[in-house]
Amino acid sequence: MKICQLSTYGQQCGIAEYADQLHKAFLDLGHDSRVLANIPYEALTFNEDASRVRRVFHVEIRDKKTDFDFEKALGFLVDEMDILLVQYESCLYPRHQLHQFLRLARERYPRMRIAVVFHSSCIWPDFQWNLINWGVAHEENVLGCIPTLNKCIIRHGLPDWGDDVSPVEARKKLGFLNTDRFTVGSCGFGRVRFEQTIPAVVGLGWNYLISSQERERVRIDPIISALPEWQKQLVVPIYNYCPYDQLADRLQACEMVLLDYPSTTACVTSGAARLAIGAHRKLVVSATNWFSDVPAFVYKIAPDCPMERLREQLKLAVDELSGDGAIISRRIASQQSYVKAYSWKNTCESAYIPLFQKLLS
Repeated sequence: MKICQLSTYGQQCGIAEYADQLHKAFLDLGHDSRVLANIPYEALTFNEDASRVRRVFHVEIRDKKTDFDFEKALGFLVDEMDILLVQYESCLYPRHQLHQFLRLARERYPRMRIAVVFHSSCIWPDFQWNLINWGVAHEENVLGCIPTLNKCIIRHGLPDWGDDVSPVEARKKLGFLNTDRFTVGSCGFGRVRFEQTIPAVVGLGWNYLISSQERERVRIDPIISALPEWQKQLVVPIYNYCPYDQLADRLQACEMVLLDYPSTTACVTSGAARLAIGAHRKLVVSATNWFSDVPAFVYKIAPDCPMERLREQLKLAVDELSGDGAIISRRIASQQSYVKAYSWKNTCESAYIPLFQKLLS
């Protein structure tokens, strides 16, 4: 089967991560997979296969540009792709350009079927539903925002990076942390409340490993600069994008991953949470809509806490996640089963491919 995605790609972004993992899983299953991607706003730190990835548009909200190379994009579909799979978030594409591209694609390739993955409830009120064949959501709240009858739920896939590496061994591999100190990690792609989490974590005497991106430096560095000298040594911010297998090394260097996002009224999900679960690490999240779909073994703290309250919540979380041996064993077993059930390959093989076959029948 020939499958092409339209998505952000090759950057720290939950939707880009989703598209990348689907792309790799489709290839592993023997399908012809390609990606129509955004023009990167930061220099790529890895080599990509130009025969599989074509960069044709700017992300409007980030780049303040509305370029979309229609002919370059349509030319990439020249081999009569079976499926065009659009990864949708309202802020990614200028609406008139996305609609125009879908219209041109339908006209030029009438046999090709178009499915759209809606990653949140933030959908343009004038979305042109007649241009697509199927809508996909990850949870019921978002599915209810899709008016077409042709829709379904496909749960998020997960990476499985294994649980055979201890945090201490992973820290030794990285080489820039005190290997014996309890370590917390964050990889929230710009949404973590660092103004509260940084002083809360280091105030407990823990290492804090932050995987972020260059544009976050202006926000994070002043917070670190305001800390006492001994606490500054505990924070390790990394501002470069890296492929997700390298991000796994960072997550596995932590005993616990903390994703404290601010509250939102939208129906949304967190790609960072899935990465932490796939790294087989304890995950602590704020009880907001970002994490409404996480499994029960994920520990939730009160949302929007001031720093002192957050510090108390983190101490309670660590006590509970490190306490009763039987409870810990059940949590670990639940996480292992969950990762296996929702692996990317399994998600593609049991959900996406049957859907595509249905669309083409």
